[in-house]
Amino acid sequence: MADIQTIQIEIKKSKTGWIRKLLFFPAAVFGFLLGLVLCVTIIGIIPGFFMITGSVGLFMAGLNYRQVTCPHCKKKKYVVSQAEDFKCNRCNTATIIEWEKPQL
Repeated sequence: MADIQTIQIEIKKSKTGWIRKLLFFPAAVFGFLLGLVLCVTIIGIIPGFFMITGSVGLFMAGLNYRQVTCPHCKKKKYVVSQAEDFKCNRCNTATIIEWEKPQL
């Protein structure tokens, strides 16, 4: 059985976190729905496809990702904020994350 190591990561306050939620998610939903409507028409299939894929990208950008470093091989990886664990792609080990809130 593989060793599971725990690391502590401090949560840094993000200045743009509320802007992401306020702008990216509604824009992603609007773009996705507009892309679906465009895909219904014959002329709009290609732009609709690109609008849907762009909207998925906006949705992913709206999620708050954090960079963590594997304690075994030092490879950096992005995980969704507040994730409980991650598995390193390089050394194939699981690591539990303990998110530490900053002292106010």
